[in-house]
Amino acid sequence: MQVQFEPLVFDGELADFLSQYPQPASSVSLFWLGQAGFLIRYQNQVWLIDPYLSDSLAEKYQGTRFPHIRMMKAPISPDQLAHLSGVFCTHKHTDHMDPATLQPIFRQADDVLLVAPRAESKEAQTRSGLEESKLTLVSDGEHIQLSEFISVYVLPAAHEAIERDEQGNSHFLGYVLDIAIENRKVRVWHSGDSIPFDGLVEQVQKFKPDVALLPVNGRDEARRANGVPGNFHLKEAIEICQQAQIPTLIAHHFGLFEFNTIEPEKICAAAQQNADSISVFPAQLNVEYRLRLRS
Repeated sequence: MQVQFEPLVFDGELADFLSQYPQPASSVSLFWLGQAGFLIRYQNQVWLIDPYLSDSLAEKYQGTRFPHIRMMKAPISPDQLAHLSGVFCTHKHTDHMDPATLQPIFRQADDVLLVAPRAESKEAQTRSGLEESKLTLVSDGEHIQLSEFISVYVLPAAHEAIERDEQGNSHFLGYVLDIAIENRKVRVWHSGDSIPFDGLVEQVQKFKPDVALLPVNGRDEARRANGVPGNFHLKEAIEICQQAQIPTLIAHHFGLFEFNTIEPEKICAAAQQNADSISVFPAQLNVEYRLRLRS
């Protein structure tokens, strides 16, 4: 069984789409939430990765050089995210671990999992409002079974550098979601915020992801000097997927903050240039990215 990838445009609000259209059998769907955030739906399970659905950063940085004013509205609000199975956070930066997003989610239900870096246990508790006993804390090299059909492999990430606490736990993580559909595993790799590092391709390649979700806002000294660490350049993200033999890349982490973005037209141009070896898509709102089995 092969995995077919289809981007399907829909009209209207994401919350309405999710409530009106059940997940098709033998398929997994991804929805971009802006920045590095994604909603993943399989059967009756809904998982979030790095949701930033508030304006908390605009409030925090108002009047500064980088005011963090939204260039796009959040496609869904936290209080519209009922019946969640869980949330993944890759690291503690607010656009990935946002208290104004997480706390409303966990106030609605006490059975939603929060998977977060063990190195950021205290931050995860503070920002989610959960006690440590209710967190699923992980570090790279671990494999966690989350439900009957879904597990996660945890990888390190290098947000300019790999950083570890005194116990060796990585502050920055990536996740490979392993989703069992019939007799096939569908695998989705979200790198977290990262740049290339030694061993990354080899670590990822062994999982044979069907799709990669990689940040492509790049990096430079001006942002770094102002406390804004960077990510893959677009070319690097494409090359990593080519080297790891990942057939599809959804490029993200752009279009939210004016000082930290890339033009989607550049992603589309790169997609055309590399069409023979990889399918590249700029992440878009109002698109269901569906992975389904085909014989």
